Amino acid sequence: MKNKQSKYLVIDASVARSCGGEDAKHPTSKNCRDFLNAVLKICHSMVMTPELKVEWNKHESTFARKWRVSMIARRKYKYCENVTLTELRNELEKLKMEHKI
Repeated sequence: MKNKQSKYLVIDASVARSCGGEDAKHPTSKNCRDFLNAVLKICHSMVMTPELKVEWNKHESTFARKWRVSMIARRKYKYCENVTLTELRNELEKLKMEHKI
């Protein structure tokens, strides 16, 4: 049996926009919804930057909004302010090390 390792994921707002509710029929909507549900159930966490948060707030579906609230409630949501891509990568590495402790 494989040992599961927690990941910190940066999830684009296009996923938030594309995911549909439980009654969604379109394959993209279903796949995005299933992905978000898997992230919620598995030990992964979401990383959010200010720029990404603006995009999520603008484009997220009702399902994605509820999903994000669930992630925050489960403390699986990490907000990183004022970071560049390199800094974000470094912050993610720090989180990875903190999680192992």
